[in-house]
Amino acid sequence: MKTIIQTAQSELQESLTNFKERNIFITPDLNIFPMEKSFPAIGIKDGKIEHLPYNQDVKSTYTVQYAIYVEIIKEDESSVIGDTSTNKKGTLDIASDLRSVLDDNLLSITGLNSAFCTSESESLLIPGRSRSAMRKILTYQYIKRI
Repeated sequence: MKTIIQTAQSELQESLTNFKERNIFITPDLNIFPMEKSFPAIGIKDGKIEHLPYNQDVKSTYTVQYAIYVEIIKEDESSVIGDTSTNKKGTLDIASDLRSVLDDNLLSITGLNSAFCTSESESLLIPGRSRSAMRKILTYQYIKRI
């Protein structure tokens, strides 16, 4: 798991040029947005690991969650669908960018057989004391046959 989330972080930092490198981070909790980060941001969280029999082998499934955080500046739809007048992306735009980098990306990790997004949450308001954000979570599974 450690290799998957660290490599995914590096891959996103290299590929998503509209993000500051420090704003793509590994987090212990998707409900907490670190004060030292700025928007937009992506938090990466390790998830469940399952080891199941598969024919004569064992199939290991690693679940990783990617949380997209977009600051709410105006109380309108722009944090979800973006704002073309300012070129600011919303959660749906960034989710599409994230999927273009991660779908079927085996992260150059030996033994990984597949990588895919299993679900996307709705965009949700995450209230804060000094700033609020919209958050959307994409859940990925990485499968390895051992």
